[in-house]
Amino acid sequence: MGSYVTFTATVGGGIPPRGYWGVTQWRWTPLNGSPEPKCTPVGDYGAVCYFPLSASGVMTVTANVNGMVKTATAPVAILCVMGDSLLDNNRNLRAALRLDMDSSRMDQWRETRREVRTTVHLVPPFLRTTVSNSPCYVGGNRDTRNLSVSTHSHVLAPGTIISRIYCQRYDGDSVIFGQVQVVRGPSYADAFGAYLNGVPEYVIDSVNIYRIRNTDVQIDSVATAPGVYVYFARSGWQDSVRTYPRSGPNGCRYP
Repeated sequence: MGSYVTFTATVGGGIPPRGYWGVTQWRWTPLNGSPEPKCTPVGDYGAVCYFPLSASGVMTVTANVNGMVKTATAPVAILCVMGDSLLDNNRNLRAALRLDMDSSRMDQWRETRREVRTTVHLVPPFLRTTVSNSPCYVGGNRDTRNLSVSTHSHVLAPGTIISRIYCQRYDGDSVIFGQVQVVRGPSYADAFGAYLNGVPEYVIDSVNIYRIRNTDVQIDSVATAPGVYVYFARSGWQDSVRTYPRSGPNGCRYP
């Protein structure tokens, strides 16, 4: 049993007088399933169909309009349940992840894509977005007051090899003859950012979402000169990273 969804059919922005139109069938086609009739049209010309959905799919409505048979479709994507309290319950986090992907130019050449960071602030509640000039790196947000969570996008697929000209910084990736080979999941810089921001960091790419809890990252330092230190994330933080697939077997999607 899933959540109830209401479908409403209209003609020309409203329901004409009786005799001009009427719904004859509602047909639901679940992902990887067969079409099945729903909501036998009764009263109000059968203009409303209301039933629970447990998988993504397409609703098709058929109607007689002024003596002609007309059809219309409405695709529905179910939101995946991740088992993560923030991903499942925080609408601002979901909006931030969607904003990251929508602003990353994912439909363009890899060299012109851009990593995007969004921070969710609590007081006053708002989202702050930073768009980088690189497909491999996005800087942090200097305003860390009242943060609840931070997100950013990864726009290159794991294993992608791209010129160092376009990827001046991508910590943790291997460099081969002036080229960068992208690794899977979060990088060292992502872990360090979670530590500095003091809030969980969620990284989204075309396939997965990765969670880095700031409390799982420990920082060490090395003195390179008197009073000068280099800070880095202690090894082992990768073991605490959680991976959430953005699509599920029932056709769900996130965000």
